[in-house]
Amino acid sequence: MSYYGFFVRCFDGDTLDIRMERGEMVRVRLWGIDAPEHGQVGFRASRAFLRGLCEGQRLVVRRRDGDRYGRQVCQVLLPDGRDVSEEMLRAGWAWWYRQYAKRELHLARLEHLAKKERVGIWAENAPVPPWGWRRGMRWGMVRHRARVPGRA
Repeated sequence: MSYYGFFVRCFDGDTLDIRMERGEMVRVRLWGIDAPEHGQVGFRASRAFLRGLCEGQRLVVRRRDGDRYGRQVCQVLLPDGRDVSEEMLRAGWAWWYRQYAKRELHLARLEHLAKKERVGIWAENAPVPPWGWRRGMRWGMVRHRARVPGRA
């Protein structure tokens, strides 16, 4: 199923809100990529790049799947036909999401080229993929405020 909509806002480099032409708001997770999470190196730049691509654009949205957070997982195309996920990979602001897009080998090639050119997140020495970062958060690698004796 495809529909047209307009960019409203993005939350990170792979999630955005789109207002459909009928007025309904839809939260969309970009198909085939995973971008830095809030608190990760590259988060702000990735989000800014996505905003720059989509702001003021009439987007073509093709639903591919849904996720456990109620978002539609979609392929999003710009008016000139460019795929937003591919542009995020080409610029180095996202990872190919192998777990969910195993057969999308063109996405793997785009990630490889960005790594080779050391653009975006690949300018860092050892960027941590978002799924690894999230796993670290779940396993308690997050700093917790130390309790000071004598204070509640």
